[in-house]
Amino acid sequence: MPVPAARPLLVNDDGWIISEAQPPLTARDLKERMVDTYRGTPGALLWCIGNREVYHFETRAGEMFGAGYDTLEGLDASEEYRLFDDRDQANHAANIRSLIDERGGPLTAMVEVCREAGLDIFPSVRMNSHYDTDPDTPRGGRFRREHPHALIGKPGETFPPGSLEWGVRTGVDYTHSEVRRHMAGVICELFERFDVDGVELDFMRHPTFFSLSSAYANRHLMTDLVRHVKRRMADVGADRGRRIDLAVRVPPTLADGNRLGLDVAAWMAEGLVDMVIVGGGFIPFETPIGEFVEAAEGTGCLVYGSIEQLRPAADDDVIRAIAAHHWDAGASGIYLFNYFTKSPEWKRRVFNQIADPVKLSRLDKRYQMENTRFRWDYRRDTSARDLHDYAFQNAVPTVQLPVALAETLTARGPRLRFDVADDVGAASAEGALKHCVLSLKLSNCTAEDEMEVWLNGEQLSSGSAKQTFGDWERLEWRGFPTRLAPAAYSGAVIEFDLGAPPLRRGRNELEVRLLRGAVQKSEHVVLIDVEVTIGYA
Repeated sequence: MPVPAARPLLVNDDGWIISEAQPPLTARDLKERMVDTYRGTPGALLWCIGNREVYHFETRAGEMFGAGYDTLEGLDASEEYRLFDDRDQANHAANIRSLIDERGGPLTAMVEVCREAGLDIFPSVRMNSHYDTDPDTPRGGRFRREHPHALIGKPGETFPPGSLEWGVRTGVDYTHSEVRRHMAGVICELFERFDVDGVELDFMRHPTFFSLSSAYANRHLMTDLVRHVKRRMADVGADRGRRIDLAVRVPPTLADGNRLGLDVAAWMAEGLVDMVIVGGGFIPFETPIGEFVEAAEGTGCLVYGSIEQLRPAADDDVIRAIAAHHWDAGASGIYLFNYFTKSPEWKRRVFNQIADPVKLSRLDKRYQMENTRFRWDYRRDTSARDLHDYAFQNAVPTVQLPVALAETLTARGPRLRFDVADDVGAASAEGALKHCVLSLKLSNCTAEDEMEVWLNGEQLSSGSAKQTFGDWERLEWRGFPTRLAPAAYSGAVIEFDLGAPPLRRGRNELEVRLLRGAVQKSEHVVLIDVEVTIGYA
């Protein structure tokens, strides 16, 4: 059983309260509406400080949102909207100013409030932004307006609309020294001026930092930036007599990180990073946490597995299964993103469940196989895609589903792999297992389609399977900002009651064979969804 780190949970909060709260925002509001909701969380709060090189803390090295605008008091609505795009932006600037007046600034207040709550605080720096933002607005940021040559897409350069190059063209390009100097200044300011416990460099917001063709060749430049930050951090920590940790959140495989210009294995080997957070949580059951754990061996670096609420971990049993998968792969802790909307009661209950791998081992879970198509649906009109989708597409590899089923020459079907962290056999022997069900969801499947299902070399009995034909639904990512929504399919849901064997802890192999398809059907049967649901008495 893995041993959790001193901070078994890292919870990211995107700074929502600065723009969404009605002004004037106070330190008491930060405490009661945000920080207190994490009270008792065994770990650290990672607080996003801004986006697109525009920050909502009292920065001197970067651009503070709303800086340069006079007070909004006395302005009528038309004048206010002339300064800002909308009411949220006006509130954003007003709340920053109110916290400066009260405590010296938002980050100063956050550090004080977190200290009072006994919660470690890490400012979180988004290392690039590919949101579709008007560059001439306050959220567009001066840096990009003043350095148009330092963007991935250079002035006058054109790309086919909808292409990956087109989708990432608005991000900053780290081949330019002024980009690296600027970001280093902002990052170092966070631990030089403020009494924080660490800093997160979030390379998954958003994961493209160079042109697609030059990223790998320039990976040494990003290593140099990380090295500079870590050396300065070590000096400041020595002066203060206490440790300051550097955390990085990176793409879900070492190979994809390298391809994007992030040599994460070298960072760990050189001792440049203290915590590596793996992936954006988009393919949690297929993220190879183990390769990061192996690379970190002997370095002292801790490895964390990511869980993202919106894709696909919306349900408690799925969250528990993802956490169990990460722990079983050797992770030192769990990182959570986009859970700031959950209630304090939910956070206390679920966070403490997933922070303890022993407690987690006998709680209900639902393991899933991810589906590539529903992350970046190429069938959609490209105008409906937000630009940040392209950066994610660039960083996250394809997975095993969907898979089309057809009659084959050898009567064999596709072989799919999935991991299960639970010891179902031991639970069954102890009388603790309530149920264990394998569920397959297929489109274009009818009762005339004859198939076999094999698990770890054993054919599952079709006679005892529960088969339902007709319409079924699943939650899918529908794009920013609509996010998760139910999608309807017509086909079949097939469920098998499982024991152990054939299900086993660790790696499992599933084979689905279409022996004979229904006649006069133009479309293939497609396996859309695979789940294993485990319930305990």
